[in-house]
Amino acid sequence: MAHFISNEKPPSVAAPAQASDFEIICEENCGMTTFEGPPTYTLVPPLDLCVSTVTFNNWRTITGGNVGNWPSPRTVIYWLDGNERDMTFSPEVSSISFYYSSSVEVTIEAFDATGNLIARLVEPANYREPVYDEWDLVTVDVGANAIARLRITAASNSFGLDNLQVCRIVCPVANPQTCCKQMVEHKTQLVPPALIGDEFNPVTYTNVIEAAVEAVCPEEVMICGVLRKTITYDTILYNQETGMDEITAGYQVLDEVPFQCMIDREDANAGDAFYITGAAVLCNVFVRTGNIGTIQDPRDPENELEAAWSFSEKDIVKVCVRKGTAPVPPG
Repeated sequence: MAHFISNEKPPSVAAPAQASDFEIICEENCGMTTFEGPPTYTLVPPLDLCVSTVTFNNWRTITGGNVGNWPSPRTVIYWLDGNERDMTFSPEVSSISFYYSSSVEVTIEAFDATGNLIARLVEPANYREPVYDEWDLVTVDVGANAIARLRITAASNSFGLDNLQVCRIVCPVANPQTCCKQMVEHKTQLVPPALIGDEFNPVTYTNVIEAAVEAVCPEEVMICGVLRKTITYDTILYNQETGMDEITAGYQVLDEVPFQCMIDREDANAGDAFYITGAAVLCNVFVRTGNIGTIQDPRDPENELEAAWSFSEKDIVKVCVRKGTAPVPPG
């Protein structure tokens, strides 16, 4: 006894539905249609499923019918006449999945663009009287964007399909970290001067870099920044409590050195967003005291102490960027 999806005779001439009638859901690298929306018994038109356009070879919609327990109520697709139907995919897809209900054994074959068979599945009949209400999920996955055509062999008016999903493998877009390097040389005047010599602490310094994206031009990212220096040394200061000059350790002078650099980015366009991923002193080329002279020793007016009136430094700074907006740190 034949068990049909539709017990009613559909119109002899079926007009295609509009693609905009169908519910289509886009997900990352995939697209799906539930076939909900169009009138019953209409031919399924080509559908843009987000990553590929699917063309259906004389498939029809049916709403209701001898069908129940739909994966997505209440429309599925089926065919009349013949034992097989095709779908084609442009561009090719890597995987196809759908729910089926059938009163006969089902053969599913996938072909590449040259017609070579690349996958074949045989699925059992799952019809349970009195209606088509048992739906099993089938997935054809070939691991590459190679499926150009899918053929389903079953029986006329005895196979239903719902929730068709197609997926493509999409290579991630590279977003490299790119950097610029800039030589920064600067002389800081030391006032009061730094005492130098074996009996005094050596002149030391620390650097802190702040950088920002100043502008984005075609193929270029413009960086501006400041190298903030803290120079620490021993010097002679006037002590208001004693009314005398005294040798004082740990005196600090702050200075700022601006710099700019340019990063080549072939993917940069005016107005694109880039963010700083890191900024650091890559290398210290040299540091040295200069403008050496002598000043009177406050401990012994007849003694002279060697002193430096300037501090010179040459550094290589490195600043790196990545395209997009800076990620928000986890809170």
